[in-house]
Amino acid sequence: MKKYLEYLPEFLRDYREIKAIANAEDAIFSDEEAYLNSCMSMPWVSTSDEKGIKRYESMFDIKSSNSDSLDTRRKAVKIYLNRSFVYTYKNFDEYLCSICGSDGYKFEVLNSEYKVNIKLALSVASLYNMVSENARKIIPANMALNVEIMYNEHNDISKYTHKQLSAYTHDEMREKNITS
Repeated sequence: MKKYLEYLPEFLRDYREIKAIANAEDAIFSDEEAYLNSCMSMPWVSTSDEKGIKRYESMFDIKSSNSDSLDTRRKAVKIYLNRSFVYTYKNFDEYLCSICGSDGYKFEVLNSEYKVNIKLALSVASLYNMVSENARKIIPANMALNVEIMYNEHNDISKYTHKQLSAYTHDEMREKNITS
């Protein structure tokens, strides 16, 4: 953004009073530019800031905890906005992918047993309740729904030594992404 003085003729730029006015105006212009950028990003959930997501949550009565990250809160709003569509395997798979990411879930339909199994990765475990509630509203009523979290299993942590794992409790090993 251009500075206030750049809009003035050369002979006015040297006056002390004009420089003082320009400094005050530049501060106002930078604040307004930041506000404009914020307003331009708020309508889009994927680029919305804290204020925009808070507005969406109040509009749709979405409850979030203080520990939820901005990305998790964005996903919760996306879940709410994207829950109205015709149920097909492909549509529901795309819906889960848009919420959890391509590696954040496993989705399986057992047609012969009238069952839908969804397993959520630990990285999106905070969305468990939202996904469960909205999946129940989306899938056909005659199908049973099973939503689980993919906790760490023995095979996942067997590559680490006992010394590396001693820093974690049993629950932490099961429920957190362990990195050495």
